[in-house]
Amino acid sequence: MDLTPPWQKVTTTDGTGSGGQGIEGPGATSGAGGAELGGVIDVSPGAGGAPGAIDLPLPRTDGAEGDIDGGFDVPLPSTDVPAEAGGTSMTGGSSGASGTVTTGGRTSIGGTGGTGGVPGSGGERGGTIATGGTTTASGATMIDAGTAVRSDASSSLGGLLVYYTFENANGTFLPDMSGNRNNGTLSTGAVVDGGIAPAGYELCDGRVGKGLNLIRAGSGYVAMPPALFRGLTEITIATWIQVVTATNWQRLFDIGVDAHASRNPATGAKYMNLAPEAGTTKMAFGMTKDGFNSEHTIATTSPSPGTWIHVAVVLASDGSGKLFVDGAPVASNTSLGLRPSDLGAIDYAYIGRSPFSVDPYLDAVIDEFRIYDHALTAAEVMAVRQFTGP
Repeated sequence: MDLTPPWQKVTTTDGTGSGGQGIEGPGATSGAGGAELGGVIDVSPGAGGAPGAIDLPLPRTDGAEGDIDGGFDVPLPSTDVPAEAGGTSMTGGSSGASGTVTTGGRTSIGGTGGTGGVPGSGGERGGTIATGGTTTASGATMIDAGTAVRSDASSSLGGLLVYYTFENANGTFLPDMSGNRNNGTLSTGAVVDGGIAPAGYELCDGRVGKGLNLIRAGSGYVAMPPALFRGLTEITIATWIQVVTATNWQRLFDIGVDAHASRNPATGAKYMNLAPEAGTTKMAFGMTKDGFNSEHTIATTSPSPGTWIHVAVVLASDGSGKLFVDGAPVASNTSLGLRPSDLGAIDYAYIGRSPFSVDPYLDAVIDEFRIYDHALTAAEVMAVRQFTGP
């Protein structure tokens, strides 16, 4: 871009004067209106006359009139720029079926598409389209070989490590909709004597959209990446559950260091778990770093089979813990004294099974399974519980 100010004067010595007309001197000639593209204005002494000044003409983008540096001006950027996140896809993006959205493209919460495309099926609960993501026909956005991203009304809480909605499970692959790629693996019972393994799980009607039915007869469960729990000093685990069959010591979740034992040992084992039935009359969260003799618990009434309840376990950095049912605190332990980081090198994290082979697999339907990296407040737990979809 030619930045020569239009008011600049070039003064000659003994030039031809008459400000604005071309001057003649030894070496070169500039005609009226300035040099041609790439031309030179000679300001050496001319044939005589009073000293004068020559106004340099304003440059033109085609360089036809006096563009003193012989270059072309760079056009100013167009005012037609991409809009901010909140409804408009970036240039070239498409958030419709099978469309690809470029870096920064978003659809706003609620699934409204902006310029460049409309998300499929209502934007899959207002799903955020991440960098390089490709929107599928259902509206879910897959990135990094199958990790999906979805946000909702409770996403403003922050710190969401895992979010299993069970809407987009595919075979054994369970996508983490938090965007952190903490995808789960769906597992089922082994084939015995060359037969066909019984079904361990199926997608069914859940509390919010689809849910995951874990079938005890097929030994169905979900394996989560254990590394995500290591070093956490606070945590919130929340989910909907509908118990199908009440059985003692089945696990909603179990996370810890595998003791490689058939039964829970009196000493040595490190874990934290939630059993909907613990002693037949109570639902209990238990945590220990030295076997069941050192286990600390938070307990409440067992859920009734066939009834949906929302359960949340909240562990704070001060070593206290709370148990919530349907958004309300029902039990606490201020001297729990343990946090996930106290368990050390966590190497297993299950939904629906225990690390001890004598314990039964879960027989229940679960939905909206979430893990946060901090202790949610009572109001925040209620906000999670109240989410009912787009």
